[in-house]
Amino acid sequence: MLRVPCGTLCLTAALLFGANAHAQETVPSTAVVMTPPPPSGYQLLQQERLKRWETKSKRARNGLIATSAVFAVSFVFIGVGAAHCTETFNNNYVCDNTGDVMFGIGGGLFFGGGIGMIVTGILLGVRNKRIREVEREMRQAQSGFRWDPARGSFVF
Repeated sequence: MLRVPCGTLCLTAALLFGANAHAQETVPSTAVVMTPPPPSGYQLLQQERLKRWETKSKRARNGLIATSAVFAVSFVFIGVGAAHCTETFNNNYVCDNTGDVMFGIGGGLFFGGGIGMIVTGILLGVRNKRIREVEREMRQAQSGFRWDPARGSFVF
């Protein structure tokens, strides 16, 4: 009894039957390759609008990150300023010059960063809403029932 490894047997069968199948095919292949039509002027305009809103959204996101970082750094200044203050006998705090300066800088950064986070958060929300609106308009334009002059027929 002859023992042949399965891999060799399978490879041999594939080569034999594959070669015969190719040799039997005498009809040339007439495959039609369908390419989508180029985007219309309206689609190009919508893509440009989408790209512009995405750029604006990225700027607002970067602004939100920056103002959040400023807000976080303000706590460092306030903490250092608080370390330079002492409590008096009637619950008043007295700070040396370093504490006064650090509290001033920390307070400014705190309010500036907080207001900046609010403003850029609103801007980011509005710009992301515009992106969703443009994407919805693009989907509706593609799926709507309309006349396509390139195909010469109605398209769904």
